[in-house]
Amino acid sequence: MRRRTVQTDVTMTTKQRLGIYGKLFWEARPIWHWLALSCVLCLIIIACAVLSPKLMGQVTGAIYDYWVTRSSGGQTDPLVPAVLPTLLILLASYGVSSGVRYANMSLMNHVVSHHYTCAIRIRMSEKIRRLPVKFVDSTPVGQILENMTGDVSAMGNSIHQIIETLIQGLLQMLLIAVAMLAEDWRLGLIVLATAPLSLLCSVKISGASRPYHRASFREIAQLYSVVEESYTNFSTIKAYNLEQAMAEKHNHTNQRQRRAQQRANLLSALIQPSVTLLNALTYVVLNLAGGWLAVQGALSIESVVTV
Repeated sequence: MRRRTVQTDVTMTTKQRLGIYGKLFWEARPIWHWLALSCVLCLIIIACAVLSPKLMGQVTGAIYDYWVTRSSGGQTDPLVPAVLPTLLILLASYGVSSGVRYANMSLMNHVVSHHYTCAIRIRMSEKIRRLPVKFVDSTPVGQILENMTGDVSAMGNSIHQIIETLIQGLLQMLLIAVAMLAEDWRLGLIVLATAPLSLLCSVKISGASRPYHRASFREIAQLYSVVEESYTNFSTIKAYNLEQAMAEKHNHTNQRQRRAQQRANLLSALIQPSVTLLNALTYVVLNLAGGWLAVQGALSIESVVTV
């Protein structure tokens, strides 16, 4: 049986990536009203994300003023009644944010994933009916099945996260940047200057893991082919005593897929710790700069905590 040559890994250009994003949104036209609802939910989440640090800064500022006044021997009002209403609003903000975030995640998971996976499988099935027999003869056994099941399922598990990130990430980055600059432009610039480092780090690491992910998917397709070939040609394999050869072929393919998946997972797992480290360093720099400005009297404790 003829086998189609496996394509080598090709690095996508920026234009190709933008084209993929554009096609994703173009394919989402039938569910535009659900995406609009998701945008509204994202705005509520972002509003809570902007409001919560402001409330926390007010509570921290009130505690700091209370401590300074008591240390200097002055008279102050009771602390708990003064901060309790703000704490209750802060608690409600966290609760609303968590509830809306869960609702948005469920919406994107069910609506977006179902739309893309169902629509793609239907279109693939319709296209297969129009393809010539030559395509089936030149395609490894099981590859079509793997494309319709494994590949589409893998995309369906992550497509809602991509859409949610594109919608919520852009809105959140814009609105929170405006809020930080409005609170204090110096600390806001520190955060905005270090944010591209996290993005660059994640892009570089994901780019390094991309070839291994593609190799893993290719080996999964080959594994499907081996299993399908063993199943459909069971009588032939038994007749020619090829059970051991097919078992070794399956084992070698499985080992190649396992190694590629391990390397891909290892590199992908480095993204979150690296971004967390950069965010922690940004937090340290932000506190040092904010503390110095507060000591100089150029900035209040409330603004430092808010940013």
